[in-house]
Amino acid sequence: LQDKVAIVTGAGSGIGEALARCMAREGAIVVIAERDRETGAATAASIGGRPPLAESGGTSRPSVPAMVRGTLNA
Repeated sequence: LQDKVAIVTGAGSGIGEALARCMAREGAIVVIAERDRETGAATAASIGGRPPLAESGGTSRPSVPAMVRGTLNA
């Protein structure tokens, strides 16, 4: 996953957080997508960097393209 970009929804806790940590360890550039800004920021800080933080869980169809656009523009 070295230098690949991964958007992880629900990365503030649970499986999403574990997935974000695993991908970061493998060298991915992890974009945290989380509705709860505090838990998303905590995950971002704990993986040793400052990945972009999208305030969305990616659960609604319109939020997904916006998340991708935000990632590409970052």
